[in-house]
Amino acid sequence: MAYDFNSIRNPIIKRLFQSIFNLTSGHDHDGVNSKEVTVGTVADGAIETAKIADGALSADATGRAKMANDFISATQLASDAVETAKVKDANITLAKLATTAKVNMFNYQIEDLGAGVDIADRVIFVAPAGLTITLESVSMIPQGNGAGIDDGNNCLVGVTNGVNSIVYTAYDSDPGFPAVGTINSLGTLDETYKVLAAGEKLLLNVTNGATANPPAMMLQITYTLADAPD
Repeated sequence: MAYDFNSIRNPIIKRLFQSIFNLTSGHDHDGVNSKEVTVGTVADGAIETAKIADGALSADATGRAKMANDFISATQLASDAVETAKVKDANITLAKLATTAKVNMFNYQIEDLGAGVDIADRVIFVAPAGLTITLESVSMIPQGNGAGIDDGNNCLVGVTNGVNSIVYTAYDSDPGFPAVGTINSLGTLDETYKVLAAGEKLLLNVTNGATANPPAMMLQITYTLADAPD
């Protein structure tokens, strides 16, 4: 049966209870003269989930500070363990992605050029606003057989940033023009100029000697994305 403290009429008994249960000067709860119940005196399993106040683990610095660093383990983040809807849009950034997840590719079709016909500084790509583009590789795939390409009449294929060369290969007797359908790297990219800031352009150049007659070619370029610096 529950009793209401205020129903006690005897003032002496009432003052006695007030003195005993005073949090500052009342009786011991755990034998070490502390006047409040401590965590150490709570039995295992006595605190149920329902007893935890709503918002105790809030979505802010204070709430997150209540959780240990490994509160969410790698196992819990395994495939399908976290629903997409539970992840905030702002948490998915380029910086958080693996390098392979940031790799993109585009192909540019080069038309069949006649002997001695060139392409000079043709814009084939522009780095988007807000992003930095880093070229990873530039390859060429012939779609036919070349003719008339030799040491005196080479076929040069390359890309620039409009001012500086990024990579190019001059085909002659060595290296000879590749066979149809084979993938050929144009070489090692310049470490400085392969990085395109937002708005910078990638330009194609094909220069043919008088008898150099390359077929149509596919230019294949891979690159990675990063947020542009502030």
